[in-house]
Amino acid sequence: MSIANLNHHSKGGLDSTNTRMDPREGFEFFRGQAITSWPVGDRRRVVIINGSQNSASHEPWEILYNKQFPNSNTMIETVNSVTQPPPLATFEKWADGYTFPLGLETQNGDPDLDGATNIEEFFAGTNPIDERSRPILRLVKTPSGVVFKFQAATDRVEIPFAIQGGSLDNFITLNPDEEDISTSAIAEDLQEVSINLPPTSGPFFRILLTHP
Repeated sequence: MSIANLNHHSKGGLDSTNTRMDPREGFEFFRGQAITSWPVGDRRRVVIINGSQNSASHEPWEILYNKQFPNSNTMIETVNSVTQPPPLATFEKWADGYTFPLGLETQNGDPDLDGATNIEEFFAGTNPIDERSRPILRLVKTPSGVVFKFQAATDRVEIPFAIQGGSLDNFITLNPDEEDISTSAIAEDLQEVSINLPPTSGPFFRILLTHP
């Protein structure tokens, strides 16, 4: 990333190979056109920023790499050595990794009879054919209400979800503010999501997934 990106932004440069062609997805940046008297060496800097909103190990827009290079050759070698992460797994690709009983490979199937459907196990990062591995939901009481906690995998396509609360015969969708939602890493591709909820929104809670 050039220090000149403060001036006259134009795409190109280290978002691609050393020929500045064939841009690589996830590596785009803006190469500036210098209009000040900065030394050329100040523009030999590579900055890598986490652009994912679903990383269990890094905050969104966290600077992952920031290094100044003495010459263009070492900078180009470093940039070209960076590999892209594997694509996020779809439900179908995830399901291909398991051997399901006939007819129980669908999103609503529950082959291990643990009460969680395959799409729920996909969302939570658990094993759909092992009854000992199932999504974990927790309620933690606080002075101001309750915290609803659940686990979610981060290495697969996003499954839209809603939090619902109420009685067993009358659930309503809750809309917590963004500042009431936090995440913490459990493992490399697994995080725990915590949502602060008012005590009047219960006593029962559930996650409603929107099947893709």
